[in-house]
Amino acid sequence: MSAGSPLDDRVPGASRLAWETELDRLELDLHRAERLLAASRSLEAPPEWIAPADRGPMPAYLLPRARELHARQQELMQRLAVSLEATMRRQEASERASSSLSPSVYVDLVG
Repeated sequence: MSAGSPLDDRVPGASRLAWETELDRLELDLHRAERLLAASRSLEAPPEWIAPADRGPMPAYLLPRARELHARQQELMQRLAVSLEATMRRQEASERASSSLSPSVYVDLVG
C-alpha cells in the first residue's frame, strides 16, 4: 500500500478499509474474467458493481489503483468484443456449411 496524501488522514479508517475491499473485489472479478478469456472458457457475468453510498469518498491514495483497474476493464472489454466477433464468424461459417450439405440418402442393398 502506498503512502497516502494528507487528505487521506481525513478519511476514517473503516472507510479506507471498505474502499480497499471494494477494489479487491473488482480486481478479483477482473482477474477471473481475464483468465477465463485466455482459456477460451465460458464467462458468467459477475454481479453489476454499484459504488457503495455508505463508504464516504474514496481515499486519494486508492485513485491510481482504481484508474489501473478501469484501464484493465476497458482493455478486457475490447478483447471480449474481438473474441465475440470471432465466435460469431465461426458460427456463421458453420451454419453456411451445414445448410449447403444435401441430405443423406441411403440405399437398401440387403432387402
